[in-house]
Amino acid sequence: AIQVYIAMDSNLNVYRNTLEILILRDTSNWYTSRCNQQLNSLDCPEYLLQTEADIAAESQRISDLFHPSSRDKLLDVVRECMLIKRQQEILRRPTGVLKLLQLAQIDALARLYNLYAPCGHASLVNICDIVREYISNKGSDILAQAREAGGNQGEAVVKSLLGLHERCYKLVEGPFQGSPLFHKALKEAFENVVNHRVRDVSIGEMLAERMHNLLKKGGASKGLTPQQLQKELNALIALFLYVADKDQFAEFYRNDLAMRLLHNRTASMDTERIVIGKLKFSCGAQYTSKIEGMITDAKNAAEVSERFNKWMRKRRHQQRIATPNEKHQQLIYDQGGDFSVRILTSGFWPSQPEEHVRLPKTVTATLAEFEKYYEKSFGKRRLKWIHSLASVTIEGNFRNRSYEFSVNGFQACVLIAINQHPNGVSILELTKQTLLPPAVMKRVLLCLVLKSKLLSKKPAKDYRVTDIIAPNPNFSSSQRRLRIPSHIIAKDSKTKSRKAMIDAVSEDRKGALESAIVRVLKIRKKIKHRDLIQQVTSLIATRNQFRPDPRQIKQSIESLMSREYLERDTSIEDGYRYLA
Repeated sequence: AIQVYIAMDSNLNVYRNTLEILILRDTSNWYTSRCNQQLNSLDCPEYLLQTEADIAAESQRISDLFHPSSRDKLLDVVRECMLIKRQQEILRRPTGVLKLLQLAQIDALARLYNLYAPCGHASLVNICDIVREYISNKGSDILAQAREAGGNQGEAVVKSLLGLHERCYKLVEGPFQGSPLFHKALKEAFENVVNHRVRDVSIGEMLAERMHNLLKKGGASKGLTPQQLQKELNALIALFLYVADKDQFAEFYRNDLAMRLLHNRTASMDTERIVIGKLKFSCGAQYTSKIEGMITDAKNAAEVSERFNKWMRKRRHQQRIATPNEKHQQLIYDQGGDFSVRILTSGFWPSQPEEHVRLPKTVTATLAEFEKYYEKSFGKRRLKWIHSLASVTIEGNFRNRSYEFSVNGFQACVLIAINQHPNGVSILELTKQTLLPPAVMKRVLLCLVLKSKLLSKKPAKDYRVTDIIAPNPNFSSSQRRLRIPSHIIAKDSKTKSRKAMIDAVSEDRKGALESAIVRVLKIRKKIKHRDLIQQVTSLIATRNQFRPDPRQIKQSIESLMSREYLERDTSIEDGYRYLA
């Protein structure tokens, strides 16, 4: 009978206007009834499975019975009745998408995507909304648990977020077939999660701390294969890309990198360069310029020291030949020691407090010689010595056994001073000899007395400037080479250091905002307040720096107005005019 209708008109007008209309109507009625019946008796995975079978059977029936031009129309009717009209009910029921995601039912999720993909963009958006909601809720739960647990939960939070991201990324790439819509949902959900704080600690700060633990010697990378280490670093970078305040992450990362480089604690320079390369690729060359400068300084340090040592030994040899009978100034070399210097470019490295100390004469003389060499080689660049960051190896003898102690510059000065008083010296006198500030002296002695037991203090309790410090005659260790802790970090000291980094970021932001405002006004000359806020926000965002608060922009505008960079323009409502 169908062939008769087709044969009546080569243009199929009779077929379409009579038989096809009836077929579409009856198909719609039948599948509407079937949908009601199936939803009442089946859970979501079963319903999807049955719908998939119904569509396959209907497709075969169309091929066997109807003209090919009816295929898409009939299948659209089936999808409309079985999937689109009742989509929210299907997706939101107790056994729906949220349950499938919680149980990671890959086959059911893949079937869900395959069924709704031909239904159009809007249908997939509805599924994306639920996926976004699921990820956001899971991430929020992780942060809420960390807030309730108390203490430093940074590492636990990062590990949980990494696990969540890995699972969700696999879902997007697997059952959802890498759809851009689902990638966008993943991105938006994680941006919402990672830009919240856990008791005033940002996720960016936690990520920097985790990277530090992976990149330092003896840290979290111990026991990991190179492949496992790279996998976790890649995962951390992926999580970092969702962070809005990337400038804050950079400041914490830079401080941690300085600690690794200056104290020879980096596990692998190659790995450091790989991480920096990934950050540069993601955020641009300007973002990593300071960090790359630090790596360059560290690379050049060995070369500078080698050239200086070579120059120094040659010079000393020439002096002794020229004036064999004269007494020359004692240097480190004359005592069988070696000497190396790290030149830190001030713009790249975190600022360090200037704390003065009286150095041994041999060290002072050697530093003076280096300054001569540096001026001769590099011109009149100003050098500022940071003795607290110095690393010194000192040999000591206890109970007829020789040890090598790796200490910092302040600890070395104190040990050398105490060595001149075998019977002991008061803390007050020791402070006068070394010229160390009392607070610094206390930190140094805490490490040498309490932590390493290298020195003894009488009386042992409390801390008074009249207490006597002396070498500990009972000191012993199974190791010949020992690293003395650089400092004991008090809780308030760590808080102050963290606050200083956050304050540094805030100051940098002020400069970035003012620069962006001036740049926009130079181009526009006149602009409304609302448009200025939007354009400055957009300009900052494109540079991957941070997410500016409109209140901060307003403060920067007021600051620039007070310095006469711009003024209010009465010719436009709520507007500004640039002053050249």
